[in-house]
Amino acid sequence: MHPKVQSGELTEEEVFVEFLQNFGDKNRDGTITREEWNDYYAAVSSNIDNDDHFVNLMKMAWRLDE
Repeated sequence: MHPKVQSGELTEEEVFVEFLQNFGDKNRDGTITREEWNDYYAAVSSNIDNDDHFVNLMKMAWRLDE
């Protein structure tokens, strides 16, 4: 339902690759490696002052307590 897919400007694959780049898909291969994942979350966690708060945010974001 991405607007650029709807308009024909981009394909679903192009939007997906663009989306993954936000999570550190540096080589644009459509796969997030463990290293890319760790690098992304290392950067995210560095912006959060409290480790417990970071853990809680990740649990909520990924629904790990359900």
